[in-house]
Amino acid sequence: MRSIDEPNVTTSQSELLKLLIGGWVSSSIGAAVDLGLADLLRRGAMDGEAVAAAMGVAPESLTRLLRMLRALGIVVRDDDRRYSLSPIGELLRSDHPQSMRNLVRLYQEQYFADAWSELVPALRDGEQPFTRAHGETVFDYLGSRPDALAVYGSGIAVGSMFVADLPNVYDFGGKCVVDVGGGDGTLLDVILAAVPDSTGRLIERQAVVSAAVDRLQEYIAQQRCEVFAGNFFDPLPAGGDVAVLCRILHNWDDERARAILENCRAAMRAGSPLLIIERVVSDLRPTPVATAFDMHMFVMTSGRERTDEEYRRLLASAGFELVSIKGLPLEMSLVEAHAR
Repeated sequence: MRSIDEPNVTTSQSELLKLLIGGWVSSSIGAAVDLGLADLLRRGAMDGEAVAAAMGVAPESLTRLLRMLRALGIVVRDDDRRYSLSPIGELLRSDHPQSMRNLVRLYQEQYFADAWSELVPALRDGEQPFTRAHGETVFDYLGSRPDALAVYGSGIAVGSMFVADLPNVYDFGGKCVVDVGGGDGTLLDVILAAVPDSTGRLIERQAVVSAAVDRLQEYIAQQRCEVFAGNFFDPLPAGGDVAVLCRILHNWDDERARAILENCRAAMRAGSPLLIIERVVSDLRPTPVATAFDMHMFVMTSGRERTDEEYRRLLASAGFELVSIKGLPLEMSLVEAHAR
């Protein structure tokens, strides 16, 4: 006799199987990026043989990759068996204004995979997976490998596309924005371009501050922006109207995150706002993206994505009061706190 639960079991098996092949999906998209498929197809629809010849790959093997990319919605095929890019596939072009090509490249880095391979042992003994795999922290690893750091930086910049929505969510009009750990200046560039009467200050480590200087040169020349070499674990320059920590705190455990917040508080006036831009996880309605990044922080760093209550407690311990949490694209959130 067939069990009444059998159809549900089959459906569940199918759904689980779709999850299990996620690594193969990512690798196939990565192969398409490495081969330059999207940049080739932006010129127009091509049949498989022409694509294979242009990329210097075996036609039969490419046919199988293209079939998978069709199933994933990356490419489409017309009645003449010519391939072209879908709207999702367009995002893999190097010249697309919202290109995610460099993020694909970052997620294919071998040091990511090596760190994730230590997940089970790390869950058992509590040792940090990346350090277990590589014998050093991810920040030390990248600091001694310029090529890996360049791929990391370009990938992180792609992952920052949500900042384009910031001026619509928070009023920066007439304010001096202090971007603490501001990377290559992407966030300040967006704010200064969108809000003509705003000004900015960026603080970043000496080793990478030159990238911010290059990006913000126009605003520096206009005397709307200053760039400082510094470390958020050291005392920060005072001043500014609103401080920003964009994807900083999730890299650190509570003790180190509190030290960063305390340095921010020491440089701020009572009542001044601090904007924290991170993914906020929910225990009530967890989502795959936010929880996946939380696990990635576990694997790669000592940090974590935090719940709203965890942010409330952490902020209070450093002299801030959580005021509001607003949604941003890509499951990011704008956490606003005020210095007490």
